[in-house]
Amino acid sequence: MCNMLEGGKTPLHKRRELMEMGFHLIKSSLTTVYAATRTLVNVLAALKKAETTRDELHRLRQVQQHRQHRLLA
Repeated sequence: MCNMLEGGKTPLHKRRELMEMGFHLIKSSLTTVYAATRTLVNVLAALKKAETTRDELHRLRQVQQHRQHRLLA
């Protein structure tokens, strides 16, 4: 098992490269957490600066998109 952690000690490799090295279980445990955190920081900074998210709507997932994917039905 190889755990790919952005900012960790292990260099980041492609899945194919890791499989060639003999790894068959490859984890990217925090990748989505890091991406979500960056998005949260960006939208909160925009909200603080503009006092509204009106100009950020194109970056935000809309309620209709959630319903389409049955996350909020």
